[in-house]
Amino acid sequence: MNFLHLRVEEHINHLATFTSTPGHGVTRLVYSEEDRQAKSYIKQEMRKLGLDVEEDEIGNIMGIWHGKNPELPQVWTGSHVDAPLHGGKYDGVVGVIGGLEAIRILKERGVQPKCDVVLAVFSSEEPTRFGVGCLGSRALTGMIREEDLDRWCDDHGQSLRQVLESNGKQPEKVLRQQINPAKVKQFIELHIEQGDVLENKGIPIGIVDRIAAPSEIQLTIWGEQRHAGSTPMDLRKDPMPAAAEVILLVERLNTSGISSSSVGTVGKLHVTPGASNVIPGMVELTVDIRDVDKAKKDELIMELEKSVNDICERRDLSWKWKINGNDSPAVMDVETLHVIKQCAKELNYPYLLMPSGAYHDAMILSRKVPSNMIFVPSQDGISHAPEEFTSTFYIVKGIELLALTLQKITA
Repeated sequence: MNFLHLRVEEHINHLATFTSTPGHGVTRLVYSEEDRQAKSYIKQEMRKLGLDVEEDEIGNIMGIWHGKNPELPQVWTGSHVDAPLHGGKYDGVVGVIGGLEAIRILKERGVQPKCDVVLAVFSSEEPTRFGVGCLGSRALTGMIREEDLDRWCDDHGQSLRQVLESNGKQPEKVLRQQINPAKVKQFIELHIEQGDVLENKGIPIGIVDRIAAPSEIQLTIWGEQRHAGSTPMDLRKDPMPAAAEVILLVERLNTSGISSSSVGTVGKLHVTPGASNVIPGMVELTVDIRDVDKAKKDELIMELEKSVNDICERRDLSWKWKINGNDSPAVMDVETLHVIKQCAKELNYPYLLMPSGAYHDAMILSRKVPSNMIFVPSQDGISHAPEEFTSTFYIVKGIELLALTLQKITA
C-alpha cells in the first residue's frame, strides 16, 4: 500500500468521526458542529498543501492553487462534506479529498498550471436540513432568491436566513456572491457512483455524460382529527389512506411506461398528532421524482398533481402542494468529456460512459460553466446508508484520472 492509499483512508476515516450519530452512520447536517469540524479539517489540509483558503457567506470553501497567469479562467474541482441522516462516509468526501490529493500529485510532479486550480467544498449538497439540495452551488449560480432565505426552513422552524445569521454569516451577501462564468473554464467532480452499474460490469471508472434532475415536492393533506374508536368508517375524513394512495401512485406512475428512466420516492412522512388511537388531522409527505428527460419528468409531475386532486376530492380532504425544487437535467461538457476519455486510455483504465441518477453540484454548476463528472464504483450499489463503501483501490484510480485530466486542461 503506497502513501496515497494511506492518506486517502486516513482522510476518509478521520472525516467520518465528525458525526452526530456515532456507530450509526455519518450524519453531518450543514451548519452543524459536525459540519464545522469537517470543514475545519479540510481547510487545515488545504493550507498544509499551500492553497489559499477563502469562504463565502453560504459556507462554500475554496482552496486556490495559483497558476502562472491569474488572469486566465480557473479550473475547479471538488464536492461536498455534509452527509444525510445515517449516511455513509464516502458520498461527497471522495470528491473533496480526491481533489486535494490530485493537486498534491501534480505538485509532487513539479506541474505548474497556467491557470488557478480551485478546490471547492460546496455547502449543503444534501437536502436533509432545508428540503433543497445544493445550496452552495445554487448560491454561486444565482438560483437563490431573497424570499428563499425565509421560506426554506429546517425541522425546528429555523429559516435559512436565521441559521446563517446564527453562524455569523450575512444572508444578503449570499444573493450577490455569484460565480463569473467568464472566469471559470471548467468544473470536474469526482464522486462515488451510488449505484451498482460499474461494479456489475467490472469497470473501475464511469465518465458521466448527463445527470438526472430531481423535483422535490412537499404535499400536505388535511382531514378531520377524531377518535379512532367512536368514529364510524363512513363518517371519517382520514388523510392517511389518501397518503397511502399517493405513495402507491408515485410507484405506479414511475413504472407505467411514461418514462423509462424516471424514479420516484416518498422518503419522509409526518403524521399529526401521531397517536395510535387518533384519526390523523394532517399528513405531510415528501415526493422526489427524477429523470434525465425533463419533458417526461414534467409529464409525471402533472399527472401526479392531477391524481392527488382527484384522491383528495373523492375523500373530501383539503391539500397543499409545494414544489421546493424543480431542476432540469444536465448535459456534461463534450470537449472535456473527450479529454477525460483520453486520459483514461493513457492510464489504461477501462471506463463506461453513463448517466448519473443522483444529482450533484455539477448539475447545478453546469448551468453557468462547463462541467463534468468522474465516477468510481460503489460496493453493492449502496449509498446514503452506513454500509456505503468504495474500495481505496478504485478511489485512487479516480484520483489519478482526475489529476491527469487537471494537468491536461490547465497546461
